[in-house]
Amino acid sequence: MKKTVLSTKKLYLGVELGSTRIKCCLINENGNTISSGIYNWENEFIDGYWTYRLDEAIYGIGQCYLDMKNKFTLAYGFNLSHLDGIGISAMMHGLIALDGANRLLTPFRTWRNNNTIECAKELSDLLHFNIPARWSISHLYYSIKNKESFVPNIAKITTLASYIHQKLCGVSTIGTNDASGILPVDENGEYNQKFIDLINQKFLEHNCSLNLHSILPSISQVGTPCGVLSPEGASILDPEGDLLPGCPLCPPEGDAATGMISTNSIATRSANISAGTSIFGSFVLDKPLTNYHPEIDVVITPDCKTVAMIHCNNGTGGINALIKLVDETLKSFGVWKDELEIYDILFQSAINYKGDLKHMVSYNYVSGENLTDIKYGSLMLATSPEGNLALGSVVLMQLFSSFITFSLGVDILKREGYSFENIFAHGGIFKTKVVAQKILASVLDQPVSINEAASEGGAWGMAALALYLEYSKKVPLEEYLKTIIFNDYHIKTEKSDEHFKHIFNQYKKNFLACLPAERKLGEELK
Repeated sequence: MKKTVLSTKKLYLGVELGSTRIKCCLINENGNTISSGIYNWENEFIDGYWTYRLDEAIYGIGQCYLDMKNKFTLAYGFNLSHLDGIGISAMMHGLIALDGANRLLTPFRTWRNNNTIECAKELSDLLHFNIPARWSISHLYYSIKNKESFVPNIAKITTLASYIHQKLCGVSTIGTNDASGILPVDENGEYNQKFIDLINQKFLEHNCSLNLHSILPSISQVGTPCGVLSPEGASILDPEGDLLPGCPLCPPEGDAATGMISTNSIATRSANISAGTSIFGSFVLDKPLTNYHPEIDVVITPDCKTVAMIHCNNGTGGINALIKLVDETLKSFGVWKDELEIYDILFQSAINYKGDLKHMVSYNYVSGENLTDIKYGSLMLATSPEGNLALGSVVLMQLFSSFITFSLGVDILKREGYSFENIFAHGGIFKTKVVAQKILASVLDQPVSINEAASEGGAWGMAALALYLEYSKKVPLEEYLKTIIFNDYHIKTEKSDEHFKHIFNQYKKNFLACLPAERKLGEELK
């Protein structure tokens, strides 16, 4: 096989630990993808909590890197042994509690756990600021309030990205966006000290002497070198031992940050939407929120602009279940189809559907959903005798249900007078060209764009942040993205379709009217 000549002299690696995949992406000094790798994993429900095993996280990034390295070797004819920058990203929020020897005190509690709802509301009322149930401070306060045995031994709390970062280089730190999913961070890139003092006092009311000043990870600004790859870290990334230690690491970041980067959505009045197992959007505000909304989080971009974030625990759960059912049905008849082909065929049936959904509704809730006050999720599809139960209608409902809960949060921003010039989308649901993008544009009644870089997802965005270590003293992050990273990427935009907009508005009435039935079903099937 003829090998490709590697024209670049510098290589930058981004690793992102997502909800269903760990992915790594290798880019050159122009932001072009050189190689990528994946490792599939899943959360587990253990002892009443959604969790991921952190030993599997360590194993998974090694397997992901080896997948990428093997593809690199096949393409270029030699082993990858040197990197010029590394960035680690992961799912935000949840709780990783460590003792003084950096030992895990309790299994990692992920963003998906909603047992913290009441604690989050109590903190929100205390601060007059929305503290979501999935934020790290909500999980910590829940543990304190319930007098869990590990609490007195806590020396530090952190996030998954920060935990992995420290494993690779020995430095305990966190990026600004990831930190803003632990506790509110101001536009100077520092934890809100007034809030810390109020929460510390709340801890004392529960006879807990933990001090947030000492247990929170320190924040590092974007473009700041945060340690170098240690020999131990090199062996974690590359179990085969080819990778040399010594390259710098940028601040570890949350998956919201990498979504902003990979879609070039950090300028004011820009937005991005990440649609996968969960769905969330980051809307960069040109003015502060004037009202308190429990449906909207306030976080910051990597360069410290205020962001309204809308987060839904459930995204493509209904679609994924339907694809699995169709795949098993086909195989039972001896028909084997590639999964992407099944997606293409089913999505095409939705885009070709000309009927309505007046008498039908579906819910994609695999888990609870805070935004619609659903404690226990259930996948549900219902139709009256007048409903048109056809392939196109069922798939269209699943697409609508993937986006509708998210749209309820966007409706709040619209009522508050916010508008956005650019909305970019990314995630696996958009791999089938046009369909999900057009449906989302119709649901939001606003054009939705996709660019080439976003197809590589957050790992690519994290690699771009690692590359920014080379530029941070020369240009601001926003200018770096515009002039160096995105200067020649192709963008595809889909506008709202009047037909699907009309059907969605009918469907939305059914969805809101039947929420009590979904709520009751989840409670009964628990």
